[in-house]
Amino acid sequence: MSSLHVFTHDSDIFSSPNSSTLPPVPPFKLLSAECDPAEAQVLCWASNLYPQLAFVPSRPRFDSPLFKRLDCKLSIVEAGHLYQLDPEFQESWYRLEANLKLMADTLMADG
Repeated sequence: MSSLHVFTHDSDIFSSPNSSTLPPVPPFKLLSAECDPAEAQVLCWASNLYPQLAFVPSRPRFDSPLFKRLDCKLSIVEAGHLYQLDPEFQESWYRLEANLKLMADTLMADG
């Protein structure tokens, strides 16, 4: 069983159950209610406005099967005299939406 590590920095006290060193402490700056999404990828302090930011990766990757369609590379094809999203691409986005909805429903289900 690991012991609790306690650190002081500029008259503040920090603790960690698993790190024996104190990582760099970011300057105290809370995000505003209208923050830019890029601000979420920089180490910052916890805020009740954005409790989910603890789970935002600082360098998002879109190469997994689930998230590769979020890499912002649209696939447009010609359909007669019109252009449309590639039907395979449309289907992959539909599957992503259905899977995310299923995941959300499962996570928010009672008991």
